[in-house]
Amino acid sequence: EALALGQEMGLREVQWRALHGLAREARGRGAPQEARELLTQAMDVIESMRAEIKINQLKDGFIADKMGVYEDLVALLVDLDQPEQAFVVAERSRARNLIDLLGNQRLTLAGSVEQSLYDRLQKLQARIREMESLLAQSPASEKPVYAQTLAQLQDQYDDALLEAQSRNPELASLASVLPLDVSRVQGLLEPGVALVAYYVLPEEVLCWLLTRDDL
Repeated sequence: EALALGQEMGLREVQWRALHGLAREARGRGAPQEARELLTQAMDVIESMRAEIKINQLKDGFIADKMGVYEDLVALLVDLDQPEQAFVVAERSRARNLIDLLGNQRLTLAGSVEQSLYDRLQKLQARIREMESLLAQSPASEKPVYAQTLAQLQDQYDDALLEAQSRNPELASLASVLPLDVSRVQGLLEPGVALVAYYVLPEEVLCWLLTRDDL
């Protein structure tokens, strides 16, 4: 019921929490594939949000809440014997964590074009948050209007992000989660060099060992 209401009212904070709860319930009753799908949906909702953290003391708690989704999905993929997918999700969580930590910083970029594009992305994110709030608080008769405006703003943001990716991938990485997959990481490794990547979970520590030819 919470998920349905969250979707109806455009409350993404409610949506990812409900999906996370449903995923834990599914895993508890022995349905790992269903849990994986629900956790992936929750992760997608989180990555479509911008973390609006105004009080520094709340940063750690806010990020830790959302990291639980990634941690559960990483652990589930490991249990399903899918180490490559688990590695990618772990890297996505690191990227999400970094973006949230940078979320309130006013960055100055070299070049007027890059700065203008970054500022446009920030303004669109702010307008999306504002429209989501209006959608959540509006009466049923007004929701379609706000929902349509929200969809238009999200389209504009997607277009601006694509432009940022084509102009400057590093700029796009400040606004979107774009981690490397296993094959791209391996392509960066010199012969005879290995990468050791750790990921700390509440109950265990995971470790991947990557070389150019193996994981």
